[in-house]
Amino acid sequence: MFMRHMPRTVETMEKLGFHFLYGYTKVADNSMVNLAPILVGDIPEALAKPKHDDSGDININWILPTQDKTDPTKLEFLWKVMKERHEFLPGFTENPADHYYRAYYLAVYENWKYEACKNGEQLQNEFVNIWRRFAHRYNNICHFGFTFVTTLTHEAGFVLEVLDEKVSSHLNALHVDGDLENSISVIMGDHGNRIGAIQRRYHGRIEERMPLMAIRLPTDFAQKFPEEYRNFLDNKYKLTSNFDIHKTLHDIVHMRLGKDKTDSLNNDNGRGISLFDAISSTRTCYEANIPENFCMCMTDVSNVTSPLPNVTKKNASEQKKDQFDTLKGWLKKEKLEECVDISSLETQDDFKEMAINPYARYGLRTKSNVTQNEIALKHQEKNPNLQYNSFEFTVVGSYLTSEEPLSMLVRTEIYFERNISSVVFEPMIRESPAKCQFVSIFDVCKCLLNNNL
Repeated sequence: MFMRHMPRTVETMEKLGFHFLYGYTKVADNSMVNLAPILVGDIPEALAKPKHDDSGDININWILPTQDKTDPTKLEFLWKVMKERHEFLPGFTENPADHYYRAYYLAVYENWKYEACKNGEQLQNEFVNIWRRFAHRYNNICHFGFTFVTTLTHEAGFVLEVLDEKVSSHLNALHVDGDLENSISVIMGDHGNRIGAIQRRYHGRIEERMPLMAIRLPTDFAQKFPEEYRNFLDNKYKLTSNFDIHKTLHDIVHMRLGKDKTDSLNNDNGRGISLFDAISSTRTCYEANIPENFCMCMTDVSNVTSPLPNVTKKNASEQKKDQFDTLKGWLKKEKLEECVDISSLETQDDFKEMAINPYARYGLRTKSNVTQNEIALKHQEKNPNLQYNSFEFTVVGSYLTSEEPLSMLVRTEIYFERNISSVVFEPMIRESPAKCQFVSIFDVCKCLLNNNL
């Protein structure tokens, strides 16, 4: 949704060095149960619950016990940890933060009933402006800021476009003023659109479960902490969840980096893995504490012969040829033929045909309703209704700019209603050249071309 409706902002973010987490998946349904694992992390009342539900899946109450009474003042929010480290020299006031706009927010909505406008102006612009002013005011003082804008896009994502110019402009202003230089900046969604019409579409179910997560590290972070930066770049292509974001921010708050670094994989504290540590490329949703009905890991659908009514699939060899041709067309379109010897490319035998699991495809918000689960599974067996199929396969060949062999993992997709295939995600380099240790084919090719200048 963000990519479609905020093109100028996305372009600005890419120029300023924001990194998008392509495998980021939410752990629960709505806002609070997705924000708490990021802002708080471990909650004693949650950890007291069983980790597994009756089906053996992740218990939602182990993430956040929504039915229990919890005192929010006792939760260990990230900014409280910063206070303990005496980063906020003035300390907190009676409010839970030094700058707290809830009073203003309540006054605004008491006097202006229409949630999107105030005096003929776009109301959400005021909150975005507060975010920029706060970041600028404290650019040389350790601070934590959290701005949450929800009303505008709660029912329909396309309305987000009215903020595109403003957010892009504010990001550019922060960059010009140097406010991003020594800060970690996160632009994210708590979840995708759960209510709008797009949620009824196949890709809407995916977007609902894989919201935006984009992170910009301080400008000199790569130079100061090369190992952490390398892990961070690798992890943006791997399966991650809300708990991992908390662990990452926790490392920043405690400055557990460089020689003071402690590996979260070997640390019993916390339910996630910091993005500054190595995350397994074979990580499962269960290991990432993502319930199955929110999991976007693919299931095998090679046995499905009729994905949609009146639609018959091609056989495996024909489909493999079509997807290979799709890849070669994409390489030419992206002008990578200057780096990759397209004529040398060959597919391997590991051709997989996949789709998202039925719990996610039919939009189940909980697995507690056994009847609904059974209906989904029976529907999967009789009529899968696969608007899209994904294909994954390995391609080997050679570079034009290096003598080292090329091996990449490719993911393509077919839209059955229109019989259109496309490369939905850039191929992942499996064995990087010695002098260009990157996962992204764009980064590898850019590096190789620069080395040959």
